[in-house]
Amino acid sequence: MLSTSIDDCYFVLLLCAVGALGVKGNTCEQSDPVDNYVPLSFQCCPYLGNLTRSLSSFLNCSVWNAKPFKVCSKCLLEYQTVRKTVDALNDDTTSYNGSTCAEQLLSSDKEALIYKAIQDELNVWSKSQCDKCYVSDSYDDNITVNLSNDTRNFFHLNKLARNCFHLEELQGGNVCQLCKAVYHNLNTFYSSLGSTSQICMDIVDLMNITRQSWSAKYHCLEQHKDTLSVAFTAAFICCLPILLYGGAAILEKKYQNEVLKRKPTRAEYETLDGVCNPAYSPSIDEVDETDPNSEELLLRSNNHVASSSTPIPAKVLNGRSSSRNKSPRNSINT
Repeated sequence: MLSTSIDDCYFVLLLCAVGALGVKGNTCEQSDPVDNYVPLSFQCCPYLGNLTRSLSSFLNCSVWNAKPFKVCSKCLLEYQTVRKTVDALNDDTTSYNGSTCAEQLLSSDKEALIYKAIQDELNVWSKSQCDKCYVSDSYDDNITVNLSNDTRNFFHLNKLARNCFHLEELQGGNVCQLCKAVYHNLNTFYSSLGSTSQICMDIVDLMNITRQSWSAKYHCLEQHKDTLSVAFTAAFICCLPILLYGGAAILEKKYQNEVLKRKPTRAEYETLDGVCNPAYSPSIDEVDETDPNSEELLLRSNNHVASSSTPIPAKVLNGRSSSRNKSPRNSINT
């Protein structure tokens, strides 16, 4: 759940190895000064020894209580020791050979091994929201830090649920039926604590384990069937095509009635090769009587679109035929 990089793991393991070897008393091995340069002042050796022991102790406690995760409730004392040791190091502002002990231990080299080890272990506590398990987040000597009421109540309800699971399993009883009320109370109380990011990791991990046992091991997961919502959704999806095509038909009819009708021109009526366009049948009123080709135009139109064109009266055709036979000279003489 909480992961570190390979380098961070190397730093922590190296620190544990140093802690296992131990630092005798408050002294550390000093190399002979070279060019009047001392890597670590003798006065800073006690801080190095205290950091080594406290970090090793907290790491050891964290590893042992990682499964199930109980670092917050089981490693408080070790965490307090680390915090006190670091605070004491930072509070010492005395300069030794031109720099404080904090500067010599935490930032005097490129790798900053001690600083990274401290940050890694402090992050385990902070990222796990361990402060949420306790009433106070202050760790002074004069303040007693106790588990909060919510934490205690959850541990109690979780213990009742686990005991019920175990007892009914041994007796061959129905775990899902006999432990349903206990599990329901536990689950309801956990939900009332808020979001997961605001809950102590001890509580979150224990709840996850209990839920996995309830659903995966005992197969007691309840399936809530909401038939009304499923039926409503299915009916709505089935009605979508009807609404779509019905609306499209209504809108199509509406816009067809609003289309403006326009009479095509002569150029649109005839094609380039002189053949009549069957898409349009001119009426008698649209034919120019003085045009010698008007009779032929109407006849061709009637042959192509007989159903849509208006029949031409015989008297009209005879009148127009006689008018074309009269030459301009005869009409003047008359």
